[in-house]
Amino acid sequence: MLRKNMKRSFAHYFYQGTRILLIPVMLWMIFGLILAGSKLTLNIGYSHSLYLIGIGFGTGLAVFAIISSPFMRLYVLGHELTHWLTAKAFRRQTGKLRIGKVEGSVSVQHPNIWIILAPYFFPFYTVIWIVVVKIIQIWYDGLGLLIVLYLGIGLTYAYHIFMTMLALSKEQTDLKMYGYSFSLCLIILINFFIVYCGLSFFSDNMDYSITLLKKSYTTQWKLFSNYFL
Repeated sequence: MLRKNMKRSFAHYFYQGTRILLIPVMLWMIFGLILAGSKLTLNIGYSHSLYLIGIGFGTGLAVFAIISSPFMRLYVLGHELTHWLTAKAFRRQTGKLRIGKVEGSVSVQHPNIWIILAPYFFPFYTVIWIVVVKIIQIWYDGLGLLIVLYLGIGLTYAYHIFMTMLALSKEQTDLKMYGYSFSLCLIILINFFIVYCGLSFFSDNMDYSITLLKKSYTTQWKLFSNYFL
């Protein structure tokens, strides 16, 4: 029994130590994405689709900052469904799903970190919006629908970002299992990565965006090695 407890204790401290060591690595990756993303945005220049997404995003942030409470139940629904869908993707057994006005829950057997944190970086309603518009495009494909598509992407992504920040400003049990610092860094990293992938798509030059990101990390490593190594 003592040996078993010692093994559990060793595994616990090993994984905890690994997560602590990964925090500066993730911060380094986040900073690299910010630098590369800013350069990529300047390189894109004027883009009608990106401009429309920006209008939708800015409008969404302004609206949700003023009136967020009526949309809380909708956020809870998307949040818990994302938990549920991710659990199904990892072939985990799920139980009762509860949706309330300000909080909800879903029972998942042996949840991993991706199941726990998925709602904080997966833009549920943005994906739903894109799928719905793409289905409509089967029967109708016009300029007006494209404008609606890009405005909707910006609006729904603003909803995702704002409501996620609002949720993280409160105590979340989802972040306790793997530690607040590690979980927050991972959430921020994946969100920035998704944004960078979106910018790469609108740049119409995936090779350039990959090269730019590599250069960003190489430059950071050279600065680090010069000053600290």
